[in-house]
Amino acid sequence: MFTKGHDRELLDKTEKSRRFTADEHSWIIRQEFSKTFSSKEAVVRYFLSKNESKLVTLAYLIRFVYRHHAKKILSLGAGMCVIEEFLRQALPEDGVVIATDFNDFLIGNAQQFFPGLVAVKFDFFRDDIRAICDAVGSPVDLAVFMGSSYVMDDDEFIRILAQLKDNQVKRVIDVTPTLVPYHNLPLLILGELKCSLTRQDRGKFHGFQRTRLDFRNIYRKAGWTLKEETSAGDYNYVAILENV
Repeated sequence: MFTKGHDRELLDKTEKSRRFTADEHSWIIRQEFSKTFSSKEAVVRYFLSKNESKLVTLAYLIRFVYRHHAKKILSLGAGMCVIEEFLRQALPEDGVVIATDFNDFLIGNAQQFFPGLVAVKFDFFRDDIRAICDAVGSPVDLAVFMGSSYVMDDDEFIRILAQLKDNQVKRVIDVTPTLVPYHNLPLLILGELKCSLTRQDRGKFHGFQRTRLDFRNIYRKAGWTLKEETSAGDYNYVAILENV
């Protein structure tokens, strides 16, 4: 997957053939939004104006949390952390939400504007989940990838999921818009060939699309039990994993 969803001049200053590093992403978001994200209200307003459909997924998460009596929730790749702040406000008073991202700027904003969250920098590609679990205490009832897991390749995703399992996280919800239906595969492959032949500028390399079988194989190799596959709002694939 590729993205052009940033200022073009800024994007041209990054290496387009690889994913954002933490430093790159922090720099480009700071350049684009340091003035916009000037207060809690400004961050929430911007998020809701661009991502109102994610509130459907928030409702799904709230119902799931109460149904399974989850009190300690870890969100991995939380971005602006607005969904996590709303989720925290919906939890019982003893509930805890740990919001992580590799972007220094966004995590700094969350620490300032959403003090009720535990906002921590975490890089999928470099860090070990044990440090977070040790800091917040076990057990973590639920870990959530809110549209963030697609940035990892298969080996990286398996590594993070295995770390979550080894640290006794009870459940994982993988929420993603990147499921490729099998009937779309031929067109997807043809599109990739066309872009390669014409050297079309697709923007910045961003992450990976997967089939249902790809997801299932990753979860199995990481040692998780797949309990349910569904969808929520604009996210065409939601997987519920259990540590059994």
